[in-house]
Amino acid sequence: MILTDNGMAHEAHVHLRVAMEHAIYLHWVVERGEAGVEVLITDQATSVAKSVKTARQAAVVLPPEVEREIEEAGGEGIDDSKALKQFRKVCEEVDLLGLYFMYRVESGFIHASLLTINAYASGPATLTTEPQQVLAEVPYSCSRSSSSGPGATSTA
Repeated sequence: MILTDNGMAHEAHVHLRVAMEHAIYLHWVVERGEAGVEVLITDQATSVAKSVKTARQAAVVLPPEVEREIEEAGGEGIDDSKALKQFRKVCEEVDLLGLYFMYRVESGFIHASLLTINAYASGPATLTTEPQQVLAEVPYSCSRSSSSGPGATSTA
């Protein structure tokens, strides 16, 4: 609600999508009991192993305690066949394909909106770490002209 109340409804959709995904996965796990928990643990271990591989390829310097935890966790011998299936398949298995449709609609909101990008732009092509304008006053158009607001047209 805070995002929506501050003119960032587009960005609020990202949270809705994540909440929907988590709820469906939890439903799927509950229906499967211990086997579902085992799949979830395997999926997490697979994800961590891939992240560690990427960190090492990128030569990311990790704190010694994190390195120790990685070594202790191992990660070898993970059976990827036990990892979570594609989200659509999970939705089909719990008879929630209609919610998968909504999830796909919400997926379109994962990228920043022009409104948000413009709020953080300070002049042409200069991004800042804090909004430079009140969102309600941010132009909706891509143009650099003085026209702004709903229905503004680009002259570029």
